[in-house]
Amino acid sequence: MEFYTLLIIILVFSGIQSIVGVGLLLFGTPTLLLLGYAYPEVLWILLPSSCVLSLLQIFEGSKLIAGKKSVYLFTIPSLVISLIIVIKLDYVLNIKKIVGLILLLIALFRISALPDKWMTNLLKKYQKLSYMIIGFIHGFSNLGGAPLSFVVSATYQDRRTINSNIAFVYFILASSQLLVLFVYESKVFSVFYLIFIPIVLINHMFLKKIMVGKVNNSSFKKIINLVILVFGVICLF
Repeated sequence: MEFYTLLIIILVFSGIQSIVGVGLLLFGTPTLLLLGYAYPEVLWILLPSSCVLSLLQIFEGSKLIAGKKSVYLFTIPSLVISLIIVIKLDYVLNIKKIVGLILLLIALFRISALPDKWMTNLLKKYQKLSYMIIGFIHGFSNLGGAPLSFVVSATYQDRRTINSNIAFVYFILASSQLLVLFVYESKVFSVFYLIFIPIVLINHMFLKKIMVGKVNNSSFKKIINLVILVFGVICLF
């Protein structure tokens, strides 16, 4: 029963990621926390599949990726520090409520009527600081994908370029998380979680052929915002 539950969760949310660039971690993390999984176990379940999915998306758009140096220098240190803090203080911190709060902030930010031009200029001006904050948020909650999409969308206009750069940063984030987990939480790892990797890849290639380019971005964005808001409220309360 556990396998089929995880399979459905990973298929649905990796499918969303294949279409819009984020989803597996953004929605998979609160879902698994609500089902009673501990945060390190949530990471071990989701990160291998997320890492490989991002790697595939990188190969698909490798020529479109830029700004790699800033990603290495500013996301990795802040992520490693915040993830170690969470692991060490797991008995004190309520990760589910932290995730809920961040989801609510993300939803409100996405729904708000902040002027696009003003926000774009702000994110471009403070891109390095933005990457640092993304790393910190991701280490604490596994939800760095949402602010990451803001930053990348403010830098690029083309959807393929946006998704390729999001995938690259996601891969760096996930790889860094896995290294920290190997050092501090290797006992939680199970080979069972690796079975989802080929499933995610097949799902991605299938959806890419039949759905990408056929989705109404405006309607899909409203649905995503609503789902983020609902998850945030449930996790927080």
